[in-house]
Amino acid sequence: MNKVAYLLIIIFTLISCNSEQKSNKQKRIHKKEKKVKKKTVLTYNNAVSFLTKYGKIHKETIIEFNTNYGTMRAKLYTNTPLHRANFLFLINQGYFNDTYFHRVVKGFMIQGGNTDSWGTSGKRSKIGNYDFPNEINNSNFHKKGALSAARDYVENPTKRTSPFEFFIVKGHTFDKQTLDMLSEQYKKKYNKQQRKEYYKIGGTPHLDGEHTVFGELISGFDTLDKINNVEIDSGEWPIKNVVMQVKIIK
Repeated sequence: MNKVAYLLIIIFTLISCNSEQKSNKQKRIHKKEKKVKKKTVLTYNNAVSFLTKYGKIHKETIIEFNTNYGTMRAKLYTNTPLHRANFLFLINQGYFNDTYFHRVVKGFMIQGGNTDSWGTSGKRSKIGNYDFPNEINNSNFHKKGALSAARDYVENPTKRTSPFEFFIVKGHTFDKQTLDMLSEQYKKKYNKQQRKEYYKIGGTPHLDGEHTVFGELISGFDTLDKINNVEIDSGEWPIKNVVMQVKIIK
């Protein structure tokens, strides 16, 4: 065998090996992409199991709302693990981006997590149709800046949480006499910590025990005040859309 033929055999062998390696690599990548693309669609049956596992993997607790009125940063509570996991999951799906604080009740709260766009309803259909149990406890309450979960009031005796919408409390301050009246009216008991906060920074104490509070603002209270003061229509929808982008900080 002459040298030229020998070199040609070596070259063809190397090309063949390289081609096979590329083919195997492409197969592995394709396999990995298929695995990534296959997402869990949440249902009433699998939501708790999924969120429990998700929360064990994703430990973050600090998130940020960027709006056209400023920025708010919040801490998610670890004693409401399903709600923390659900909010992180939705952030990671990009669900909240370009949604609105669509309901503003002055002196009460701002509600977010929805728009009237086809894009938002499309995101919901891909994520799933589900709810999950409340995680209401006395340690978390509706002081100013509280991040609380929305829920249906009709045919929902166990106060299960609706996953996509939430509200941030604005509220107002209370004196002892008024808080005592509320306590009697709503059959609720307010502990020392609750009373201290409601006297000092205010909130919406009548909602305690009705919704799961799963976090609180740690900065951006001025932004909360600005949004709560925007011009609204008769349906409590802001005249100018309050658009949000939400991201995880740590």
